[in-house]
Amino acid sequence: MKDFTVTTTVTAKRIMDLLITALEGGSNYWCALDGLFLPNGTEISDFTEDALTNDYYPTYIQAVTHDDVHIMLYDVEDHETTWKLTREGLAKGLQLLSEEYPKHYRDMLAGHDDADTADAFLQLAALEEIVYG
Repeated sequence: MKDFTVTTTVTAKRIMDLLITALEGGSNYWCALDGLFLPNGTEISDFTEDALTNDYYPTYIQAVTHDDVHIMLYDVEDHETTWKLTREGLAKGLQLLSEEYPKHYRDMLAGHDDADTADAFLQLAALEEIVYG
């Protein structure tokens, strides 16, 4: 018998919600924001969308959902280990979340995610595995 494959679209807003939850509390036991990096010749305003929603999203959160933009994270214990977070990494993190952590994935889709789900997503997006927690 052949299985069925279903493709799900996850909005940039859901990704930004997860990132905010992770970076403002869910993941701060292992990482912190080190900086936002934009392509040469661009400005932060090129990557933010004031009309995106009525919700507030920090500019670095909006920007990282675009191609060619990344944020750097660093290890809060050794301050030397760093990780690069990109749009491609976010997509990979979603894929890994759906395949390896289906409960977290279902919670995220339903809007019932919490700091644990956001932390799992960030680790999968930045490290491609869950190492901490």
